[in-house]
Amino acid sequence: MNPVPGGAWPSHRRYRADPADWFTSAEIARATRYRGPLRRAARIEAIAGAAALVAAVVLRLATRLTRALGASGRPAALAIAGGLILGATLIDLPFSAWRLAYERRWGFSRQTAGGWVADHGKGLAISLVLGGAVVLGGWSVVDATGWWWLWLWVAGSLLPALLVMVAPAVLAPLFNRFRELDDPELVAATQDLGRRLGVRIRQVLVMDASRRTAKHNAYFTGLGRTKRVVLWDTLIADYDRPATLAVLAHELGHWRRHHVRWLLAVTSAVLLPGLLALRLLLDAAGTHRWFGVAGAADPAAIPLAVLAVVAAQAAWLPVAGWISRAFERQADADAVALIADPQPFVAMMRELAVKNLSDLSPSRWAAVLGSHPPAAERMALALATAGMRADAQAALKATETP
Repeated sequence: MNPVPGGAWPSHRRYRADPADWFTSAEIARATRYRGPLRRAARIEAIAGAAALVAAVVLRLATRLTRALGASGRPAALAIAGGLILGATLIDLPFSAWRLAYERRWGFSRQTAGGWVADHGKGLAISLVLGGAVVLGGWSVVDATGWWWLWLWVAGSLLPALLVMVAPAVLAPLFNRFRELDDPELVAATQDLGRRLGVRIRQVLVMDASRRTAKHNAYFTGLGRTKRVVLWDTLIADYDRPATLAVLAHELGHWRRHHVRWLLAVTSAVLLPGLLALRLLLDAAGTHRWFGVAGAADPAAIPLAVLAVVAAQAAWLPVAGWISRAFERQADADAVALIADPQPFVAMMRELAVKNLSDLSPSRWAAVLGSHPPAAERMALALATAGMRADAQAALKATETP
C-alpha cells in the first residue's frame, strides 16, 4: 500500500510557517545563541581549507614535495594525496577540539578526550587508505588514457554505491556499537508500518550514540542487504513508543521513496559534465603551464584538481540542499499518512527541535543550504497533510519544553 500518491522524485510544495507561531521567543533566542558560533566556526574552517588548497596550488607545493622525496609517477601521486589529507586533518583539528569543548558547555557532548582522539585517529587512517586508493586509482586512469574523464565517470558512479552498501556493515561499526531493537511491541509496529509501505524491514538497529552526545536522532542508510533504520539509544531512552514510532515512520518514508538510490543517480548525472569540465581545465593548465602543471597526468596537477572539485561542491551546495529538503518533506508526508494520529509526530518534531537546539529561525542563506526544512515548516506540513486545523499549533506551543 502506498499511503501517499506520487513517484520517487518528490514534489517540492512548501508550507511556510512563522517560527513565532510554533516556538516561544525564549526557545528561538536560545537556539540562535547556540547555533551562531557553530555557523561562524564552520565558515572560518571552510575558508581556511580553501585558502590552504589555493596556497598549495600557487606555491607548487606538490612539485616541491615530490622533488624532496625524489618521487615520480605512482609514488608521487600517493605522497601528494597523503600530504593533502594530512593538511586537511591539521586544519580540522583545532576546530574539532573547539566544537568538543563548545558542545560540553551546552550540555550535549559526553565524549571523553580519549574517545575524541581515537575517533580522529580512525578517521585519519580511513581517509589515508580510501583517499590514497582513490587518488592513486584516478591518477593511474588519467595516465593511461585520454578518455580518463569517461572512465572516471563510470568508476565515480559505481564507487559511491559500493561505499553506501559497505559502510553500514564495515565502517560504521569502527565508531559505534549496534544492536537489534529489543522492544517487541515497537518491532511489531515497525514491521506493520513496513507492510503498509510495501517495503521489507530487514533491520532496525539501535546505536550507542549516548557515548558521545545527549542529542537525539535516527537515520536510514545502506543498499540491498545492508539497508537499515538506525535509532540512537538516546531516542529510545528518552521518548515513549508513539514518539519513537513517529520517527521510524519518517525514516521508512525515505526507504519507500528510494531516496538513497535517487541521490546516487543525481550524483552520477552531475559527475559526467563535471569531469569533462575538469579535463578541459587540466588540459588548459598543461598547455599554459599554469602553476608548473605539465598536464592532466602530471602528479602536480592533483592539488589543482582537488581545488576544482571543492569549488564545484561549494557551487552545488544550494542544489544539494534543495534536493535534501524535498526528500525530507516527502518522508514527513509519508510518516503523517502512515500513523493514525499525527499529533505524536508533530509533538515529537517540536520537542526534538527544542531539545537539540535546532535552528528554529534560520536566516535565508542558512535555509538555502540546510539539509532539512525548518522545524516550523515541517510541523505545518504535517498538520496540512493530516487535514488538521492550523490553530492546533497553539496547544503544542503551550507545552514549552523546560
